Amino acid sequence: MGSPAPSAGLRNQPAALRGARCRQTQPFHTSLTAVATSRTGAWKWKGIVGNDLLTPAHKKQVDKGGQVPGATGREGADLVGPREFGGVTNFSTFLLDRSTGVLFMGARDAILAVDTNRRNQPPKKISWEVPEKKRQSCVTKGKTEVDCKNYIRLLQFLPDGRVYVCGTYAFDPQCAFLELSTFTLEKAPDGGVKMESGKGKCPFEPSQHYTAVMADGTLYTAATSNFLGTLFDISRATGPDQERIRTEQSINWLNDPEFVSSAFVQQSAENNPTGEDDKIYFFFTEVAKEYDLYTKVKVPRVARVCK
Repeated sequence: MGSPAPSAGLRNQPAALRGARCRQTQPFHTSLTAVATSRTGAWKWKGIVGNDLLTPAHKKQVDKGGQVPGATGREGADLVGPREFGGVTNFSTFLLDRSTGVLFMGARDAILAVDTNRRNQPPKKISWEVPEKKRQSCVTKGKTEVDCKNYIRLLQFLPDGRVYVCGTYAFDPQCAFLELSTFTLEKAPDGGVKMESGKGKCPFEPSQHYTAVMADGTLYTAATSNFLGTLFDISRATGPDQERIRTEQSINWLNDPEFVSSAFVQQSAENNPTGEDDKIYFFFTEVAKEYDLYTKVKVPRVARVCK
C-alpha cells in the first residue's frame, strides 16, 4: 500500500510527520516480518531463576538504547500475569543503564532497580500508587479493580541523566521524573509526586499494545490516544517546544493497529551533521484496506517518520 495523500490538516503540520519522505508505510518484506516477530518474542518474563535476571540470550538482545526489545509491545496477558519479584507484579517495561549495569523495571504501582553486577543485593523500589479516590472513580466508569492501578509502561533516559517514567494511572496516563542519584521521583511543592499528563505518551489501559523510543531527548510514541482505546496515533510526544505532533485520526493512516516495536536509526554524522536525516521506525500490524475481502485481514507494516 502506498502512502495516502496527506489532507490539508496534515500538510499544515511540521515536516516531522507528513510527506512521503517522512511517513512511508508499506507491508514488511519477509526479513522485516522475521525481525518484528523476533523482537516481539525476545523478552518473555519467566521469573527470577537463582540470581539470573537476564539469560545470556536476553543480554545479547538489549538494543543500542538499552531498552529490552519488545518490552513495551508485549501481549496483554504478560502484563497482568501473576508473576512476582521484589514484592511487586506485572512487569511491563525494562531499561538498562549500560554504564552502571543497573536494570530499571516498571511494574504495577512500582519501579524497581536491580544492580546486575551485585545480583545478591535486594532491588531498590519506588512505590507510585493511584490515590484511593481516583481509583474508585476509575472503577465507577466501568473498569476493573485490577486495571485501575498504575502500570508503569515507559522508562526512558533523558539527556540530563534523569529517567522519564510514565504509567497508566487508573486510565489517566501520567508521567514523572526519576532522579537517579537519590532513586526518588521528583516532588511537587505540595510534597507529592511531580506529574505531567501522559496522554499520547503512555496507553490508558495496561494491556494495550504500545511502543515508544527516545531520540535525542524527544519522545516518539505509537499508542491509543483516548479513554475507550478506539483512537490510535503515532506522535512526537515531547520536545523543546512541548508541541505535540501526531498523525491524523484516519483509517487511511492507522486502521485498528497493534503496535509491536520502534527504533531510532541515526545516519552517518559525516553526511548528516545536524541529524535532520535521522529516522524513527515503527513496527505494527493493522487491518489492510487494500484487500476487498469479507473478513478482516491483518498485515504487518513498518512506518517511518522524520526526527
